[in-house]
Amino acid sequence: MTHDQLLLLPDSKQSPLSSSPTAVEYKCDLDELTPGNRRVTPRMLWRRYHSWALPALLSLCLVLLTWPATGGSSALAASEATNHLVARADPPRKDDGFTDVVQWDNYTIFLHGQRLFLHSGEFHTFRLPVPDLWLDIFQKMVAAGLNGVSIYIHMGATNPAPGVIDFNDWRALQPIYDAAKLAGIFIVLRPGPYVTFMILDLGIFAWSLAVTINAETTAGGIAHWATSLVAGTLRTNATDWTAAYEPYIDGIIKETIPYEVTSGGPVLAVQVDNEYSQSPITRAEYFANLEKQYRDGGLLVPLTYNDPGQGRNFINGTGAVDIYGLDSYPQGFDCSNPTHWAPVVTNYHQYHATNNPSEPWYMPEFQGGSFDPWGGPGYDACEVLTGPDFQDVFYKQNWASNVKLISYYMFYGGTSWGGLPFPGVYTSYDYGSSIRETRALSPKFDEVKRQGIFLRSSPEFRKTDWIGDSSTGIPGVNVSNSAAFVTLLKNPDTDTGFFITRQTDSTSTASILFNITVPTSHGTLTLPQTTNGIALDGRQSKVLVTDYSFGARGSVLYSTASVFFAGTIGSRDVLFLLPASSSARLGPRAE
Repeated sequence: MTHDQLLLLPDSKQSPLSSSPTAVEYKCDLDELTPGNRRVTPRMLWRRYHSWALPALLSLCLVLLTWPATGGSSALAASEATNHLVARADPPRKDDGFTDVVQWDNYTIFLHGQRLFLHSGEFHTFRLPVPDLWLDIFQKMVAAGLNGVSIYIHMGATNPAPGVIDFNDWRALQPIYDAAKLAGIFIVLRPGPYVTFMILDLGIFAWSLAVTINAETTAGGIAHWATSLVAGTLRTNATDWTAAYEPYIDGIIKETIPYEVTSGGPVLAVQVDNEYSQSPITRAEYFANLEKQYRDGGLLVPLTYNDPGQGRNFINGTGAVDIYGLDSYPQGFDCSNPTHWAPVVTNYHQYHATNNPSEPWYMPEFQGGSFDPWGGPGYDACEVLTGPDFQDVFYKQNWASNVKLISYYMFYGGTSWGGLPFPGVYTSYDYGSSIRETRALSPKFDEVKRQGIFLRSSPEFRKTDWIGDSSTGIPGVNVSNSAAFVTLLKNPDTDTGFFITRQTDSTSTASILFNITVPTSHGTLTLPQTTNGIALDGRQSKVLVTDYSFGARGSVLYSTASVFFAGTIGSRDVLFLLPASSSARLGPRAE
């Protein structure tokens, strides 16, 4: 492995946390000479998507050994950790008019005044009808670096007959909320009444939707009795449909209010119905009626919506919600040729900038797997179609679009018991998810964890401006190889740069090399400086960083290695870089 000469410069100021001078900077690869001329070889024995716990622990220990200790109290260290993140004036924050516990600007949501990147996954408790097992799923999600869970509630199971509202046993909401609070994960509750969308021409229902099915459940989760007893059009402002769903929503409100984040609970937001259109007006008024019922019933947290197909629904006008979101399944639902990819979607950022730029960019459902129909290839094939390489490229493409709230559908699929599934699918709802139907972890779990720990330990990434990409041009940035595609996000407070890289042909399986010229606080640099080029394998994405802060006093001038963890452990600042062949230049931020 090639490495730069060690460079040590005396600091002009002493660290307030240390009585001895500190080094301004040093630059190194993962084979490096430490400031004490003691050779350390933290070679990352990382194999993509293989077991990584042992080399991770060994590498972390070695990183600890290479960094100077910072003395002082932990409280002072925590204070110092945020000194370099002094923000410029944020855009005006918005709220829903009912609470300021949850607010938002054009970057992220805020919870109790703190920015939050909502990193979430989908889980349906009715597909794992054993309340004692829900904590297991939540804890695995947290272990993957997620801080949120999106949960459908099934109207048909909860309201099986007119006047019967059943929140007992596996239909109960309180055990969901209790387990989520214990695990430390926020909930976006999605009670419908309708919980899924897919256009299917079954020719058996006389709905104006002709027919719609969601979450691959019969009637999209709507209670079956309503499909026969309601004469009006379902999911409109028809009075008999309103009378049919209102007791169910009243029950949801009553069970949920004590568990909102405003009361110390885990419920962060509630979604209004599911994947619909704002036209004709009867549909928009249906949404408005639902929203009024939630507010009249005392619900305080923001109301959200998930729009399929970039439909621009419920952003403004009758029935508009507090925070709009877009659903996307770029690989579709045919797992029969799992190594064949559709390319990444490239207009997400432009869509958001055009339609709701004053809100954070939210994806309530992004593809985390696929359902498998009768006669399909099986869920192992669906896992391959949406495997770790898909997650690496497509999830980071969402980051490149400046998405700051996202949920993966599904993260745990489970089983569609009894008569729950619609006729097109069988009972397994494994979905090829990160957590399989048996609750075993798939290799996809590891990739989500790699991303989740980076997001969790990178506060500067929560507030970024989209600067440009290879198609628009990026000021001050030059990429040597047109086969590499780069997007630059920059934190406006710290000038931290996040260069999200992939291949221009996102479906390519070839490997490429490229160099990139970037602006930094130390001037313009051409990277890498120690090797011939930055390597991108086929179907791989990397995040390069410049002027990236971590821990109490640490910063990275640049790194062409992917950051896994950045922070303080005990009294030491720790930066954990993943790949074995990369370069980084480390040191306290220049004054």
